[in-house]
Amino acid sequence: MDGIAVLEQVKQTHPETEVIVATAFGEMDLAIRALQLDASDFITKPLHSEALTIALEGSKPVTTTASS
Repeated sequence: MDGIAVLEQVKQTHPETEVIVATAFGEMDLAIRALQLDASDFITKPLHSEALTIALEGSKPVTTTASS
């Protein structure tokens, strides 16, 4: 099972789960497919700490407060 298949399965069973796809293949069509399947982000290997930090920050749930 490849990463796209895992992404599809995770999103089917737990659509609220944030998924960051990391791959050694930085092909544009793979990135587009992952984002179409609602991946939070797409980063290439080898992982660089700055890219990983940005991806993780972007995948944090947004917290809102109700106004009174």
